[in-house]
Amino acid sequence: MSLWDPQVHDDLLNYQLKRLVNLGGAPAIRLCEGGFGISRSEWRLLAALVEEGPRSPSDLARRCHFERARVSRLLGLLIEQKLVERVAPDGSAGRRTQLSATAKGRDVYERLFPQLAQINRRIVHTLTEDEAATLEGLLARVFEQVLRIHDEGDGIAQRADRWRGGRRSA
Repeated sequence: MSLWDPQVHDDLLNYQLKRLVNLGGAPAIRLCEGGFGISRSEWRLLAALVEEGPRSPSDLARRCHFERARVSRLLGLLIEQKLVERVAPDGSAGRRTQLSATAKGRDVYERLFPQLAQINRRIVHTLTEDEAATLEGLLARVFEQVLRIHDEGDGIAQRADRWRGGRRSA
């Protein structure tokens, strides 16, 4: 395996991280879906609203790094389950409604987060505290680079026309 100079697809950082997320996240998915009836993506939005307060769908999409259309679909499901509600912002003269976690949504968060934190501890405690701090710093640096690449247009000229249902270029 070589992150620095990948020779096969398993060497690519994105594949290694995806494998980690898939395997390490499986217990979290089972807990979210089986125990609380929400997907991991719905959990992500709910957690952001509980932790950071009301916000617009666009702000929520940016904060959670999701496409706005996806956020709209997920929010519809959360509203249906009465975990999230639309609220008028303070001094709302002409401003758009925002989304806020309901009491039921905050209750789900309060019961679910400690269990997810325990899963996280079981995964991370294979490292020493210093190693965990180093990993956290390295992940932050890599994430900053990914954001820079994304902001620069990522250097890929070819694009699938997904708005028209396309999956492949040409």
